[in-house]
Amino acid sequence: MFHETDYSKEELNVLFDMLKAAEVKTLCKEFHLQDSCGTKLKHVQILLKYVTSQRTLSGASDSKTILRKRIAEMLGHCIKLCDIPREIFRRVLMVYTLPQQQITENDLYVQLLMMHAVQKGTTKFPEYSILKTGHIFISRDEAVMFQKAYELRQSLQEAIARKDWKVAQNITFTASEEFRLVLQDNAQTSRARELPFFLRRFTSGSIYAHALNEGIDTLKKDKGFLVECVTLLEMLIDQDIYLLHYRGFWYEKLALLLQHHLHNATQAADVIIKAMNDSHVNEVQQYTINSRGLKLHDLKKGGLNKNMKRKLYHNLNEALDSPPNITIKAKSVPNYGAGLKRVYVEEDEVEHTTTYSSVEEFALSYYQKQGFIRGQHTEGSIIISLYGLLFWDVIYETPVQNVYQSSYQSYPLDFNYPEFYHNRKDIIENKLKEIKNMSSELIQNLVRERYEKYENVTSIVNWDRLPQINSLLPLVVSLGPKLLAKICERLIKNYRMARSGFPDLLVWSPNQLKFKFVEVKGPNDHLSDNQILWLDFLSNAGADVEVCHIK
Repeated sequence: MFHETDYSKEELNVLFDMLKAAEVKTLCKEFHLQDSCGTKLKHVQILLKYVTSQRTLSGASDSKTILRKRIAEMLGHCIKLCDIPREIFRRVLMVYTLPQQQITENDLYVQLLMMHAVQKGTTKFPEYSILKTGHIFISRDEAVMFQKAYELRQSLQEAIARKDWKVAQNITFTASEEFRLVLQDNAQTSRARELPFFLRRFTSGSIYAHALNEGIDTLKKDKGFLVECVTLLEMLIDQDIYLLHYRGFWYEKLALLLQHHLHNATQAADVIIKAMNDSHVNEVQQYTINSRGLKLHDLKKGGLNKNMKRKLYHNLNEALDSPPNITIKAKSVPNYGAGLKRVYVEEDEVEHTTTYSSVEEFALSYYQKQGFIRGQHTEGSIIISLYGLLFWDVIYETPVQNVYQSSYQSYPLDFNYPEFYHNRKDIIENKLKEIKNMSSELIQNLVRERYEKYENVTSIVNWDRLPQINSLLPLVVSLGPKLLAKICERLIKNYRMARSGFPDLLVWSPNQLKFKFVEVKGPNDHLSDNQILWLDFLSNAGADVEVCHIK
């Protein structure tokens, strides 16, 4: 039996989930439980409290029975998949759509809608070759272990979203025990080591490591768990199989705990030294840890002894120079409210108009008056999209084993890993050289050709944020082939690291063929490490960069 239609014994919570918010509100009114401003959840809570505490006159049906009858009238005929067939279907769909890791009920629903959109032709993915050399899961047990781990992590994320810290902490301890068992299982660890890094994400060990990475922050909320946090972070760092790209974050968290919470500056310095010599710590993570190390080195009260200071200093790098910056004075709306973004006011005395804008929109207006008549608040989306167009053939048409596992991928599985570069090294180096030597006409033709051929294909190109082709081409000419090649090279070699931190604004003048990358900062806003490194990289690459402070 695959389905059933009798829902008379279902829990009320399940039935309420099937109703619309307006229908639940109607039930409240019928039972004279008024709460016009409440959410669906609040209305459900009111109804549940009522039916558990109220009864009708003697001999009549109780309130719960009456409520069930009204819900049945609202829902009408319903079909429910039986538990066992539904679980089998979920597991089959999980394996089929594995690159997206859609496992929960809501995610699977979204996945089915996407697959339907592809069938209808309203959604289209790039064309690529699927070259599988084997199965990701070599047994049913592996798939079941992966699903178990993923569902535990999902429970943790739901508890964190509810701010149910006690439940989240208990799940974190469960994940830690499961992770220890994985590390002690030679069969699992040997199997994981055989996989390339980009396929290890489909192991239960990686999912438990993700859960610990998220759960440690919930444990830190209880001072009694600080030592456990240190133990868990050390366990994550001591293994070299799962989530190696997170090692920098773990080092940084551990150094912070040891220095500020457990007041052990010497152990914190040891962690920083170890991190600075770990090849798996990327440029941004290393910069963050280096900054912490410089502050610890210069600390006078509660700091390090001379020998430890000397040892730490020899493992650190000098701080980067500050980027060029300007300050613009602006008027903002008073009493804009805690937690709300500041709204700025710009008055045009000639046109007698008043414009209200965000900090980025205010900066765009300023640069427009400086001659940069085109501009966009993109945070790198234009540049990443140009990278996608210029390297479309490398990303989607170069045959690489196991990077495409299904027909519903917007990028290869190794895209966020250094393996992306290593798996295509010769092709990428030739492509970078080709782009650097392109004339303005050739690079415009290439961008135009791929824009028109692949427009709206679901890929790394953000078509919603990309300007129309006739506006985009003057920007391509302004940036120039050499700078575009240098930016693409940084994205190619570690996209996970480089995809964030790009300057807020890209402004340009089509007529003068000039451009500027601008990071905008409002009051009390500071540059992140990712932003500092991008500004430094762009400046060294010959780009015009600036930090614009709005005061």
